[in-house]
Parts: sequence; C-alpha cells; structure tokens
Amino acid sequence: MNGGTCRARGTSEEWRYTRVVVTAPTVPMRRLVPQKHLLALTFATMSSALFVSGAWGTGPAKKPRGDSEISVSVSPRNRKGALACALYASPKGFPGAIGSARATERKAIPAGEVRCTFAGLPKGTYAVAVVHDENGNGKLDTNFLGMPTEGWGTTNNVKPLMSAPTFEDSKVKLPEHKRLALRVRLNY
Repeated sequence: MNGGTCRARGTSEEWRYTRVVVTAPTVPMRRLVPQKHLLALTFATMSSALFVSGAWGTGPAKKPRGDSEISVSVSPRNRKGALACALYASPKGFPGAIGSARATERKAIPAGEVRCTFAGLPKGTYAVAVVHDENGNGKLDTNFLGMPTEGWGTTNNVKPLMSAPTFEDSKVKLPEHKRLALRVRLNY
C-alpha cells in the first residue's frame, strides 16, 4: 500500500489516504481510501473472512502434536448466540482467515464464563482470535461503516485504533510441557 494526501474540491480540508488494491477472482480494482475509513475497511474484510468460509468448527482444523495447552477464558456480555475461537501459529491469515488457523472451536454460551482449550500443542508462538456471534448468523456483523457490532478480541487484549489487531501484538509464547491460561476481553 502506498498513500499521500489530497484536498476535497472547493475546500481546504486535507485528507490522508492509503491506496488499497482489492482483488476479485478476475478483476482487480484500485481505489483511494481515506485513512479514516481504513479501519472500517479492515474490519469489513476481517468479518467476511471470519465466517463466510463456514470453517468455525468444533475441534482442531489440523492435528496438533505436543503436550502443551492454551486455555482462553472469555466473559461475553450476554448468552445470545455462540462464541468462536481460532488459534493461529503464524501471522498468515490472522485474525480473520479461518482456513489459516491451526485449530478452531465454536461454543454455546452457558451462564458465566466460556473457555476455549487448545490441547496437544508443541512449544511455539501462538495467537488466539475470539468472536461473539450474538445473533448466530455465522459471521461478525458490522455497521454501515464496517465497524464490528458484535464482540471480538485477541490474546494480549490488543485493541488498535486504526486497524485490525496484528499477530505480532497478539502473540504469546507457549513453552514445552506447559499449560497457559489466558483471559481475552471482548470489544463491543
């Protein structure tokens, strides 16, 4: 991405923009997007990738090998819908491409806290993305600006202002033969 500044015609208002290339299966589109709208675009992309694939399963996407474990506790604001957790072992696809996740879980929400547990992991660096799908439609809903209207969070409780969370900011190190208990705060 590259960017710059531009002025709205007939005004002195100056916008910073980022050039975004959106690629459809056959037709690439180039468009200037004001940076103040980049966050909404990022979340819109993240939300469509999170659930459209239908990959939110009830178990691991790939067979883990090892004896370490990551357990994530989440306290959603209500019992509506379901909670989906995805474990990533690399930045590829984080936080929205479920096909890149090492393991996924989708859970009903009982009274109180929900826990997603990923067992049998080798030592390494991981990050977890969590979504509270309140209406149970299988996707992260957004408003007209593309901002999430349902709860979302990542390990280390990262909440960037102008983008989706990064793997680098959300990663945790899992030692060999250890159980890591983490708490993720959902952002609504």
